[in-house]
Amino acid sequence: MKNNTAFERPKDWRNRIKGLVSESIGLKNIAVVGCGSVGSYIADKLARCGIKQFTLIDPDVVEWPNLSRTVFGHNDIGSFKVNALSQHLKNIFPDINSTTFECEVQTISDQLPTIFKAFDLVVAAVDDPRGNGLLDRLCYSLGVPVVFVGIYKGAKGGEVIAVNPSSTPCFGCATGGTREVLSDLVNIKDIQRDRDYGTNKLMAEVALGSDIHFVCNAAVKICLSMLSDSNNLLYSFANDQIKVGVHYLMLGMDPSYYIFPSTHKEAIGQHAFQSLWLQTTRRDDCPRCGVVDFRIPYK
Repeated sequence: MKNNTAFERPKDWRNRIKGLVSESIGLKNIAVVGCGSVGSYIADKLARCGIKQFTLIDPDVVEWPNLSRTVFGHNDIGSFKVNALSQHLKNIFPDINSTTFECEVQTISDQLPTIFKAFDLVVAAVDDPRGNGLLDRLCYSLGVPVVFVGIYKGAKGGEVIAVNPSSTPCFGCATGGTREVLSDLVNIKDIQRDRDYGTNKLMAEVALGSDIHFVCNAAVKICLSMLSDSNNLLYSFANDQIKVGVHYLMLGMDPSYYIFPSTHKEAIGQHAFQSLWLQTTRRDDCPRCGVVDFRIPYK
Protein backbone atom coordinates (compact mmCIF):
# COMPACT_ATOMS: atom_id res chain seq x y z
CA MET A 1 0.00 0.00 0.00
CA LYS A 2 1.26 3.48 -0.83
CA ASN A 3 2.36 5.82 1.89
CA ASN A 4 0.07 8.77 2.63
CA THR A 5 2.67 11.55 2.35
CA ALA A 6 0.11 14.20 3.37
CA PHE A 7 -0.30 12.69 6.84
CA GLU A 8 1.87 13.93 9.68
CA ARG A 9 1.56 12.64 13.22
CA PRO A 10 1.03 15.31 15.88
CA LYS A 11 3.97 15.81 18.22
CA ASP A 12 2.05 14.59 21.25
CA TRP A 13 1.07 11.19 19.83
CA ARG A 14 3.86 9.49 21.85
CA ASN A 15 3.04 11.13 25.18
CA ARG A 16 1.77 7.94 26.84
CA ILE A 17 4.71 5.75 25.79
CA LYS A 18 7.45 8.37 25.93
CA GLY A 19 10.62 7.03 27.53
CA LEU A 20 9.36 3.47 27.39
CA VAL A 21 9.79 2.97 23.66
CA SER A 22 12.58 4.44 21.56
CA GLU A 23 11.65 7.11 19.05
CA SER A 24 14.00 5.31 16.67
CA ILE A 25 11.59 2.40 16.62
CA GLY A 26 9.89 4.16 13.72
CA LEU A 27 12.93 3.33 11.60
CA LYS A 28 12.71 -0.40 12.28
CA ASN A 29 11.63 -2.90 9.64
CA ILE A 30 9.49 -5.77 10.96
CA ALA A 31 8.17 -8.98 9.43
CA VAL A 32 5.07 -10.72 10.77
CA VAL A 33 4.77 -14.26 9.43
CA GLY A 34 1.28 -15.55 10.17
CA CYS A 35 -1.46 -12.93 10.46
CA GLY A 36 -4.16 -14.70 12.43
CA SER A 37 -5.12 -14.34 16.09
CA VAL A 38 -1.48 -14.02 17.15
CA GLY A 39 0.16 -12.15 14.29
CA SER A 40 -2.60 -9.62 13.68
CA TYR A 41 -2.80 -8.70 17.37
CA ILE A 42 0.98 -8.31 17.73
CA ALA A 43 1.19 -6.19 14.56
CA ASP A 44 -1.56 -3.93 15.90
CA LYS A 45 0.27 -3.33 19.17
CA LEU A 46 3.64 -2.77 17.50
CA ALA A 47 2.05 -0.25 15.15
CA ARG A 48 0.56 1.66 18.10
CA CYS A 49 4.04 1.87 19.61
CA GLY A 50 5.60 3.39 16.51
CA ILE A 51 6.57 0.68 14.02
CA LYS A 52 5.94 2.06 10.53
CA GLN A 53 7.34 -0.58 8.18
CA PHE A 54 5.83 -4.07 8.08
CA THR A 55 6.12 -7.09 5.84
CA LEU A 56 3.13 -9.39 6.26
CA ILE A 57 3.09 -13.04 5.11
CA ASP A 58 0.05 -15.34 5.28
CA PRO A 59 -1.85 -17.41 2.69
CA ASP A 60 -5.31 -17.38 4.30
CA VAL A 61 -8.42 -15.27 3.92
CA VAL A 62 -10.53 -13.84 6.75
CA GLU A 63 -13.47 -16.05 7.75
CA TRP A 64 -16.31 -15.45 10.20
CA PRO A 65 -14.77 -17.57 13.02
CA ASN A 66 -11.66 -15.36 12.87
CA LEU A 67 -13.59 -12.37 14.16
CA SER A 68 -13.76 -13.72 17.72
CA ARG A 69 -10.03 -13.30 18.33
CA THR A 70 -8.32 -11.20 15.65
CA VAL A 71 -8.27 -7.49 14.79
CA PHE A 72 -10.46 -8.06 11.73
CA GLY A 73 -14.06 -6.96 11.22
CA HIS A 74 -17.02 -8.13 9.14
CA ASN A 75 -15.97 -5.97 6.19
CA ASP A 76 -12.78 -8.06 5.95
CA ILE A 77 -14.57 -11.37 5.33
CA GLY A 78 -13.19 -12.97 2.17
CA SER A 79 -10.13 -10.70 2.00
CA PHE A 80 -6.63 -12.05 2.36
CA LYS A 81 -5.52 -11.60 5.96
CA VAL A 82 -2.39 -9.74 4.92
CA ASN A 83 -4.41 -7.20 2.95
CA ALA A 84 -7.00 -6.77 5.69
CA LEU A 85 -4.24 -6.34 8.28
CA SER A 86 -2.37 -3.89 6.07
CA GLN A 87 -5.50 -1.74 5.84
CA HIS A 88 -6.13 -2.08 9.58
CA LEU A 89 -2.63 -0.79 10.35
CA LYS A 90 -3.03 2.11 7.94
CA ASN A 91 -6.31 3.00 9.68
CA ILE A 92 -4.29 3.42 12.90
CA PHE A 93 -1.63 5.62 11.27
CA PRO A 94 -1.79 6.43 7.54
CA ASP A 95 2.00 6.66 7.29
CA ILE A 96 2.42 2.93 8.00
CA ASN A 97 3.68 0.97 5.00
CA SER A 98 3.05 -2.74 4.55
CA THR A 99 4.48 -5.12 1.98
CA THR A 100 2.22 -8.16 1.68
CA PHE A 101 2.70 -11.73 0.51
CA GLU A 102 -0.49 -13.78 0.07
CA CYS A 103 1.26 -17.13 0.48
CA GLU A 104 2.98 -19.50 2.86
CA VAL A 105 6.52 -18.47 3.69
CA GLN A 106 7.80 -21.78 2.29
CA THR A 107 6.56 -20.97 -1.21
CA ILE A 108 8.92 -17.97 -1.53
CA SER A 109 11.94 -19.68 0.03
CA ASP A 110 14.23 -18.67 -2.84
CA GLN A 111 13.44 -14.98 -2.29
CA LEU A 112 13.70 -15.04 1.48
CA PRO A 113 17.42 -14.32 1.99
CA THR A 114 17.10 -11.11 -0.02
CA ILE A 115 13.84 -10.09 1.66
CA PHE A 116 14.72 -11.01 5.25
CA LYS A 117 18.21 -9.54 5.47
CA ALA A 118 16.59 -6.10 5.73
CA PHE A 119 14.56 -6.92 8.84
CA ASP A 120 15.38 -5.77 12.35
CA LEU A 121 13.04 -8.38 13.87
CA VAL A 122 10.78 -11.18 12.71
CA VAL A 123 7.61 -12.30 14.50
CA ALA A 124 6.93 -15.99 13.81
CA ALA A 125 3.24 -16.71 14.36
CA VAL A 126 2.67 -19.59 11.98
CA ASP A 127 0.62 -22.76 12.46
CA ASP A 128 2.99 -24.89 10.39
CA PRO A 129 6.05 -26.48 12.05
CA ARG A 130 7.77 -26.45 8.65
CA GLY A 131 7.39 -22.68 8.55
CA ASN A 132 8.96 -22.29 11.98
CA GLY A 133 11.85 -24.54 10.98
CA LEU A 134 12.46 -22.53 7.82
CA LEU A 135 12.39 -19.21 9.69
CA ASP A 136 14.75 -20.59 12.32
CA ARG A 137 17.31 -21.72 9.73
CA LEU A 138 17.01 -18.59 7.62
CA CYS A 139 17.11 -15.96 10.35
CA TYR A 140 19.87 -17.63 12.35
CA SER A 141 21.96 -17.77 9.19
CA LEU A 142 21.27 -14.08 8.47
CA GLY A 143 21.74 -12.96 12.08
CA VAL A 144 18.19 -11.61 12.30
CA PRO A 145 16.41 -11.87 15.70
CA VAL A 146 13.10 -13.77 15.78
CA VAL A 147 10.32 -13.94 18.36
CA PHE A 148 8.48 -17.26 18.06
CA VAL A 149 4.99 -17.31 19.61
CA GLY A 150 3.22 -20.60 20.29
CA ILE A 151 -0.17 -21.35 21.81
CA TYR A 152 -0.73 -24.64 23.64
CA LYS A 153 -3.80 -26.83 23.36
CA GLY A 154 -7.01 -24.92 24.10
CA ALA A 155 -4.94 -21.78 24.79
CA LYS A 156 -4.51 -22.94 28.37
CA GLY A 157 -0.87 -21.98 28.04
CA GLY A 158 1.66 -20.73 25.58
CA GLU A 159 5.27 -19.84 24.96
CA VAL A 160 7.37 -16.97 23.64
CA ILE A 161 10.89 -17.80 22.49
CA ALA A 162 13.20 -14.92 21.65
CA VAL A 163 16.06 -16.04 19.42
CA ASN A 164 18.99 -13.70 18.93
CA PRO A 165 21.78 -15.36 16.93
CA SER A 166 24.39 -13.32 18.80
CA SER A 167 23.53 -14.77 22.20
CA THR A 168 20.93 -17.57 22.25
CA PRO A 169 20.50 -21.08 20.91
CA CYS A 170 18.24 -21.50 17.88
CA PHE A 171 14.53 -22.30 18.13
CA GLY A 172 15.16 -25.97 17.34
CA CYS A 173 17.66 -26.45 20.17
CA ALA A 174 15.54 -24.44 22.62
CA THR A 175 12.32 -26.34 22.04
CA GLY A 176 13.88 -29.76 21.53
CA GLY A 177 15.98 -29.57 24.67
CA THR A 178 13.13 -28.20 26.78
CA ARG A 179 10.65 -30.82 25.57
CA GLU A 180 13.19 -33.55 26.33
CA VAL A 181 13.77 -32.37 29.91
CA LEU A 182 10.09 -31.81 30.66
CA SER A 183 9.05 -35.17 29.25
CA ASP A 184 10.27 -36.74 32.50
CA LEU A 185 7.91 -34.52 34.51
CA VAL A 186 4.76 -34.22 32.43
CA ASN A 187 3.12 -35.64 29.34
CA ILE A 188 4.06 -33.28 26.50
CA LYS A 189 1.00 -34.48 24.56
CA ASP A 190 -1.15 -32.63 27.10
CA ILE A 191 -0.08 -29.32 25.58
CA GLN A 192 0.42 -30.26 21.94
CA ARG A 193 -2.28 -29.12 19.55
CA ASP A 194 -3.74 -31.53 17.00
CA ARG A 195 -2.44 -31.43 13.45
CA ASP A 196 -4.12 -31.85 10.11
CA TYR A 197 -2.68 -35.11 8.80
CA GLY A 198 -2.92 -33.87 5.22
CA THR A 199 -0.96 -30.65 5.69
CA ASN A 200 0.75 -31.16 9.08
CA LYS A 201 -0.52 -27.72 10.09
CA LEU A 202 -1.83 -27.09 13.59
CA MET A 203 -5.61 -27.18 13.66
CA ALA A 204 -7.72 -24.30 14.93
CA GLU A 205 -9.20 -24.94 18.38
CA VAL A 206 -11.88 -23.56 20.65
CA ALA A 207 -10.15 -20.96 22.82
CA LEU A 208 -10.68 -17.51 24.24
CA GLY A 209 -9.07 -14.64 22.41
CA SER A 210 -8.17 -13.13 25.78
CA ASP A 211 -6.08 -16.22 26.63
CA ILE A 212 -4.32 -16.14 23.27
CA HIS A 213 -3.68 -12.43 23.63
CA PHE A 214 -2.24 -12.89 27.11
CA VAL A 215 0.64 -14.69 25.43
CA CYS A 216 0.69 -12.11 22.62
CA ASN A 217 1.04 -9.23 25.07
CA ALA A 218 4.11 -10.87 26.58
CA ALA A 219 5.52 -11.26 23.06
CA VAL A 220 4.83 -7.59 22.27
CA LYS A 221 6.77 -6.44 25.33
CA ILE A 222 9.68 -8.72 24.45
CA CYS A 223 9.67 -7.42 20.86
CA LEU A 224 9.67 -3.81 22.03
CA SER A 225 12.51 -4.51 24.43
CA MET A 226 14.59 -6.11 21.67
CA LEU A 227 13.93 -3.12 19.40
CA SER A 228 14.65 -0.45 22.03
CA ASP A 229 17.78 1.61 22.51
CA SER A 230 19.79 0.99 25.67
CA ASN A 231 18.66 4.29 27.22
CA ASN A 232 14.98 3.34 27.16
CA LEU A 233 13.15 1.81 30.11
CA LEU A 234 12.05 -1.30 28.21
CA TYR A 235 15.52 -2.20 26.97
CA SER A 236 16.58 -4.29 29.95
CA PHE A 237 13.26 -6.15 30.27
CA ALA A 238 14.15 -8.85 27.73
CA ASN A 239 17.66 -7.98 26.61
CA ASP A 240 19.28 -8.61 29.99
CA GLN A 241 17.71 -12.06 30.02
CA ILE A 242 18.53 -12.84 26.41
CA LYS A 243 22.22 -11.95 26.87
CA VAL A 244 22.59 -14.85 29.30
CA GLY A 245 20.49 -17.28 27.27
CA VAL A 246 17.29 -16.94 29.33
CA HIS A 247 15.01 -16.53 26.35
CA TYR A 248 12.19 -19.07 26.68
CA LEU A 249 9.05 -17.80 28.41
CA MET A 250 6.30 -20.26 29.33
CA LEU A 251 2.87 -19.00 30.37
CA GLY A 252 -0.12 -20.71 31.95
CA MET A 253 -3.66 -19.35 31.82
CA ASP A 254 -5.27 -22.21 33.72
CA PRO A 255 -4.95 -22.70 37.53
CA SER A 256 -3.51 -26.22 37.41
CA TYR A 257 -1.91 -26.48 34.00
CA TYR A 258 1.13 -28.32 32.69
CA ILE A 259 4.27 -27.93 34.86
CA PHE A 260 3.13 -24.91 36.85
CA PRO A 261 1.57 -26.79 39.80
CA SER A 262 5.03 -28.30 40.33
CA THR A 263 7.19 -25.24 39.67
CA HIS A 264 4.95 -22.86 41.64
CA LYS A 265 3.75 -25.14 44.44
CA GLU A 266 5.65 -23.24 47.17
CA ALA A 267 4.45 -19.81 46.01
CA ILE A 268 1.65 -18.19 47.98
CA GLY A 269 -1.49 -17.14 46.14
CA GLN A 270 -0.83 -18.96 42.88
CA HIS A 271 -3.74 -19.47 40.52
CA ALA A 272 -3.76 -18.42 36.87
CA PHE A 273 -1.74 -16.68 35.35
CA GLN A 274 1.71 -18.18 35.83
CA SER A 275 5.02 -17.63 34.08
CA LEU A 276 8.41 -19.28 33.92
CA TRP A 277 11.59 -18.10 32.19
CA LEU A 278 13.98 -20.80 31.01
CA GLN A 279 17.62 -20.84 30.03
CA THR A 280 18.38 -23.26 27.20
CA THR A 281 21.52 -24.70 25.66
CA ARG A 282 22.60 -25.35 22.10
CA ARG A 283 23.77 -28.68 20.72
CA ASP A 284 27.33 -28.57 19.43
CA ASP A 285 26.28 -30.55 16.36
CA CYS A 286 23.24 -28.40 15.55
CA PRO A 287 23.27 -27.44 11.84
CA ARG A 288 21.78 -24.04 12.70
CA CYS A 289 23.53 -22.80 15.85
CA GLY A 290 26.17 -25.42 16.71
CA VAL A 291 29.92 -25.11 16.36
CA VAL A 292 31.00 -23.63 13.05
CA ASP A 293 32.05 -26.96 11.51
CA PHE A 294 28.51 -28.32 11.88
CA ARG A 295 26.57 -25.30 10.65
CA ILE A 296 24.83 -25.57 7.28
CA PRO A 297 24.12 -22.17 5.64
CA TYR A 298 20.62 -21.47 4.46
CA LYS A 299 20.21 -22.05 0.73
